[in-house]
Amino acid sequence: MKCRLPELNTVTLFRLCGSASHSSLGSARKCAAQRAGLAAVVHAISRLDTTIYWGEGRTSASDGQRFTLPRRVLQQTYSTCFSDFALEFYTFLADNYAPFHSMPIECTDRDAAFVLDGLLYNECDMEIEEHYTDTHGYTELNFAAFAMLGRRFCPRIKDVKHQHIYRIDATMDYGSLLTLWAGLTALSVHRRLSTTGTEWGNSMRHWKAGTRLRR
Repeated sequence: MKCRLPELNTVTLFRLCGSASHSSLGSARKCAAQRAGLAAVVHAISRLDTTIYWGEGRTSASDGQRFTLPRRVLQQTYSTCFSDFALEFYTFLADNYAPFHSMPIECTDRDAAFVLDGLLYNECDMEIEEHYTDTHGYTELNFAAFAMLGRRFCPRIKDVKHQHIYRIDATMDYGSLLTLWAGLTALSVHRRLSTTGTEWGNSMRHWKAGTRLRR
């Protein structure tokens, strides 16, 4: 004997949650389904025999791709590279070639503010320990945020010799990298801000990191 359950569509959700709009419930349901579907795909890729030769799913990288958006919508940003309106998709890829997160962003926004979003808010079961970006994904705040979360941030910085990079330990020998340091930062400042930084790092697990970094 079969038991037929009623379909949980947006109309039913709207009746259960009268305070939310019909369109917002539909969008939330669609985004949740997409995240769950992508997590299932990543899980399947990670279980393939061939992917273990590519990587263990502990290292990842992210970068953005821009596409023209000629359709008129309420919110658009103009890309000087395309000489047209465009939209950017910021995608995260693990070392086993599993695309575990992707998000649309404005093409005028810098990628650095969204790096932590893909690592903290994906639904896959991989434990990413090390993440790579290009110059657009690099800021000093990301170095601090990754350290608070116990992960390694490895950006490929263009013209690194023109950047202001500081070191904490004056006695440590950095070898050939010593010529890149702009100076020595005060360790007492880091100790004084450690409590505030820990609270900020914990809050990023519950609030969108991209929103906090843009502020």
